[in-house]
This record gives sequence, structure tokens and C-alpha cells, in this order.
Amino acid sequence: MTKLFGNIALQPRDIAWEWAESRDTANKHVVHCKLCGKKMSGGIHRFKKHIMQIKGQVTSCREATVEIMRKIGEDMALKNQSKSHKNHIDAILTEVCFLHMKF
Repeated sequence: MTKLFGNIALQPRDIAWEWAESRDTANKHVVHCKLCGKKMSGGIHRFKKHIMQIKGQVTSCREATVEIMRKIGEDMALKNQSKSHKNHIDAILTEVCFLHMKF
């Protein structure tokens, strides 16, 4: 959910930032793991794969506890569910708009 502060729209802070930090203000895509110290590029989404120990794109964080992985996993599942619902609504709206077009 986006919150408005004056005329500026603020995105909610991702839960994963509790265990990550961006030390370079010019490049937010470089993230450091607070648990193991690993530096990686690719932003917070790639960092979540590091914490969740998803093989293939990043090295696994050996310091991540089951509780941390559970919290991030639940957050990722909720965001995927929300995105899926939004895509479904967008498809319905597109179809309705198309049906009401005059050719």
C-alpha cells in the first residue's frame, strides 16, 4: 500500500531491510547482508533469495535462522498473492474496456 506524505508517494519499507542495508546512497541496488556481511548487487529481491537460500543466483546466507526465513517467505508469498490478484483485476478491466470499444 502506498502512503501519501504531502505530495510525495512513499512505498512501505520491505521487511527484508531489517537484515539488509544499502551503504551506497548513489546505488541502492548494492545490498549488504547484516547477518553474514556478504555484499551483492541486484537489490532487495535478490537479497531475499540470499536469505531464503535459493540456489542458482546467489550464495546462501549461512547465518539466516529458520525464523528469519519464515518471515521473509511469508512476506514474499503475500506479495505474490497480491500481485496475482492485481493482474487478474487488470485483465478483467482490459476485457471490459475492449468490449465497450466502438469499431
